[in-house]
Amino acid sequence: MWFECIAFVCIGYIIYHVIHLYFNQHKLIFYPTHNGEDFPTLDYIKEHSHLPFDLKEVKITTDDNNTVYLYACLQQNPEIHTTILLFQSNAGSVLDRLRLAANYYKLCDVNFCIAVYRGFDKATGIPTEQYMTQDCERYFDALQSLNIDMNKVVVLGRSIGVSMALKLFNKRKCYGLIIENGFTSLYGMAIKFFPFLKSLSFVVKDKWDNLEEIQRVNAGSKILMFSSGSDEMVSPEMMGQLYLKAKENGRLVRFESFSEGNHMNLPEYPRYFVIVTKYLEDLEKSDECFDCGTFENCLNE
Repeated sequence: MWFECIAFVCIGYIIYHVIHLYFNQHKLIFYPTHNGEDFPTLDYIKEHSHLPFDLKEVKITTDDNNTVYLYACLQQNPEIHTTILLFQSNAGSVLDRLRLAANYYKLCDVNFCIAVYRGFDKATGIPTEQYMTQDCERYFDALQSLNIDMNKVVVLGRSIGVSMALKLFNKRKCYGLIIENGFTSLYGMAIKFFPFLKSLSFVVKDKWDNLEEIQRVNAGSKILMFSSGSDEMVSPEMMGQLYLKAKENGRLVRFESFSEGNHMNLPEYPRYFVIVTKYLEDLEKSDECFDCGTFENCLNE
């Protein structure tokens, strides 16, 4: 009798937490440092950030009537420059990306735009794969208001942003694709940190399956991949798997490995922006001139 009661309570406890995990998965994935009320105004950001560009804020209404944002760092004549659209990692704020934006702006001579996800900074809504997949096209559409060349938009995905970048690249005509330290799938990441989920795959509601998504990239697409050999979050083997899959069916892929690099510090390497600049130049060249293959980079190069 007592044993049956205890077993019943334990089963109920497990079921409760499995259901809770299923419906609150986003809380384990996304970690915004600001939400709504405590986020500074655009004027405050401009005044205190000492940026080399006039930061613009674009408000976007989503398909389900939530609000997300795009922050634009534009060159003086934006229409003659390539535009980078950044899909960020799973944590922090747009404020954390302004240094990266400034470096891209100065060192690569590009417009740089930052997508702000649901639940981050002033954006409303809950960041789930279903809705964020719809949002990626809204960010792209919002670029049209910025007087840029829509035929020269390069999508940059970092960490979980790789998933968003791939989804957009497969939905719209984009000029190029840069992938930095992405995982193969969220399930693969989940069992790395929570091994017990291996037998509970159904609990991982949002799949973020980059291996499947990268197979849908058109043949002939030119892709630049960055991988950190000392990545503390995403196993470098996952980037290796994405590279092998990307090479199939005639895609042109350049894989740049930084053996000492960590998950988010590759832009601190002097070679990083040199590689990006060359990739942007190579996008205008014939396929035969595009440097494919794997390349190793050292800390001080």
